[in-house]
Amino acid sequence: MTHMGIVIMASGEGKRFGSNKLLAPLSGKPLLQYILDATGCFPLRVVVTKHPAIADLCQTQDIPFVLHDCPDRNDTIRLGVSYLEKNHNVADKFRRYGALLAAGNVILKDVFGK
Repeated sequence: MTHMGIVIMASGEGKRFGSNKLLAPLSGKPLLQYILDATGCFPLRVVVTKHPAIADLCQTQDIPFVLHDCPDRNDTIRLGVSYLEKNHNVADKFRRYGALLAAGNVILKDVFGK
């Protein structure tokens, strides 16, 4: 895992949920917090979001984020990988990237065993 950077995609609209589900409380903390806790093992990670409240949550924990207003999911991945390459010189050090769709609640169990 030492040669992997991760892009946490947190730009969902939450239309079916009715609000931003990543900020919805679950056992006393926002759902996104579980994702941030589970991905702390990655040496490089960035949260890409359209939501200022998510950016604020990341900022209070010193977690890198990109706040954007692009319309498509592929924009989220592109912005995240670009951030990692520009800010951490990952082109030389890191050969793999992972993209984690923050709203995909089964990913935590499948990927991280949590």
